[in-house]
Amino acid sequence: MKSFYEIPVLTKDPAFGLLIEDQIPRYVDMDGYDGLRGMAEVLARSMPAREIAELSKLANNLDAGGIRVLRVNPSVGDSSVMEQGQFDCLSEAGLTLFAIANDDAGLTEQGLIKKFVCLLALYTGEAFGNWATLVAYLAATRYCELDDRTPPMMNPPSEYLKVDPNWWGLPVPANTTQVMEFAGLVVEHCLTWRLTRGVINSVSYWLSEKGGEHESFEQLLAAFRAEAPLKDWVR
Repeated sequence: MKSFYEIPVLTKDPAFGLLIEDQIPRYVDMDGYDGLRGMAEVLARSMPAREIAELSKLANNLDAGGIRVLRVNPSVGDSSVMEQGQFDCLSEAGLTLFAIANDDAGLTEQGLIKKFVCLLALYTGEAFGNWATLVAYLAATRYCELDDRTPPMMNPPSEYLKVDPNWWGLPVPANTTQVMEFAGLVVEHCLTWRLTRGVINSVSYWLSEKGGEHESFEQLLAAFRAEAPLKDWVR
């Protein structure tokens, strides 16, 4: 089996090939385009996460099936996730594509596994807010026994939070230390990776229903502990 680094580097945007498969850009002039022409060609240059030597154990531990990994040239853009809901052809195939850039400035030092975990966290939690992405990241690293050092993308400088105190997506302003405490309480209920999105969804619902009743993070955290919205998720 080929290792990850033996997979040909893609120099064109795989998302465009998926759009072609979905027949969305029929009106686009493609005379100057010599990249991927459809889903078959995109998938031919991708591999299931379980079959990539460096990711095999991780993918098995997380039971993260239905994920294909592409190595792309940074000229295409940053590392990204192409989800089933974005492309009809992926929905029909039941697949999600992780495009990992060879030299993604924000993730280079993390290594391949860290790149994969960061993308998995974004894929799982981004729609709910940055706090949820952090929860997903901590859950993945915990149950795969990885170094849980928070990557730069989820560790904004304090100066940034002063400008945007709601960056973490909670109903009240919070700093990184406070959100780490909140995320730690949530992660305790993510007994398996497959439960993580459901746990996050339950917390998101509680925040939308009750979060606006509080004026500070301390009040929010106290209410979260008292009301225990995750009590049905066995700890």
